Amino acid sequence: MSLETSASNGNTTESVSGGTEESTVVGVTGQRWRANVSPWGSVTPWAQPDGAVERIDWHIAADDRWHTPATEAAVRQVRLAGAPVTETRVRIPDGDAVQRVWSVADRGGLTIIEIENDSPLPFAVALSGLPVLTERPPADMPLQGIELPAGAITLPIAHRTSIRVAIAHGPIPDAVDRHAANLRALPGADVVSRGWVTLAERASRLDLPDDGLADAVVAARCDLMLTGPINATQDPIGFILDVNELVRCGEEAEPWMYEIGEPLEVIARSGDAFVPAAIAAAHHIAVVAGDRRATKPSLDSPSASSRRLGPRPARSQKSSAVHLWAASSTKLSGDWPTGAICFRLGSQLAGSEPTSNSTAFLHRRRQRCHSLCAGTGSGLPSCGSRPARRNG
Repeated sequence: MSLETSASNGNTTESVSGGTEESTVVGVTGQRWRANVSPWGSVTPWAQPDGAVERIDWHIAADDRWHTPATEAAVRQVRLAGAPVTETRVRIPDGDAVQRVWSVADRGGLTIIEIENDSPLPFAVALSGLPVLTERPPADMPLQGIELPAGAITLPIAHRTSIRVAIAHGPIPDAVDRHAANLRALPGADVVSRGWVTLAERASRLDLPDDGLADAVVAARCDLMLTGPINATQDPIGFILDVNELVRCGEEAEPWMYEIGEPLEVIARSGDAFVPAAIAAAHHIAVVAGDRRATKPSLDSPSASSRRLGPRPARSQKSSAVHLWAASSTKLSGDWPTGAICFRLGSQLAGSEPTSNSTAFLHRRRQRCHSLCAGTGSGLPSCGSRPARRNG
């Protein structure tokens, strides 16, 4: 059975026996460190500046044999409440080996890997790949029945107990004992999951009959906060919708004002069904950024504009992002400047913003991922890269 892994800037495809699987991105907002968690629990930090890509794999020495999750059939994984917190279960005799992965900002940033023995029998877990911080020294025992890379460590886990190891997001001081880390004092998976849900629900909270649908919304927003919006050149409409969703989740709007103008110009002549939603999203970003033109109903309101006879001249002062950058030599019809029409449509649609823009964001994201997956055969967790300007 072959295992091929490629990780670079968050776009990771991991395949087993020729198939493709989708990874979950973990990390902390406000920090640059990110990693992908595969469906079987391998943790692969994003490529370092030197291009190096390494991962951590786990292997369970159960009562019957060694179990390598990457090649096991009985592996199940979920995201806790849609947050970037994964729980992976591997079937072993009389129970499961359970791995949970999440990131915290404490101590400069750590990604915690917790492994629980949810069975009545003890087992040992071997970790290979990147060096990790551990709560106690690894077992000094030879590994039998499995071939692992040099440097692999083994940790015994008693029945119904768990251990934690951690990947440091930055350099570890020489004075720190790597095998005596106090990891139990750090927030647990449930606490971190609830924090992410609270952050995602700043945009809106959905009460749906199917909890899985609400979790999918949380997952999409969390992925966006960690991976950033799609590249504006690749999908200008998706970029505007993504940025608006970030703003609705609490991110500062003003820095984005300089980045949504060119995409607005690009979509001005587009016949895409998402154009009205993108214009409404741009309008909302301008409102949150405190742009006075964006909240001024006067001549830019649809009712006032509809009563005007003849072409409307362009204004000399264009402070709103929607009016400033979209108003250009490109015209949608006659002498009406693009910016004026964009602003009118944005004002008209902004009233239904919380529902319409969330729906458009989710539909556009799914449409984009389905299109890419069909064209490349990859299961990407996100379809863009974070602008270099941002610190995260």
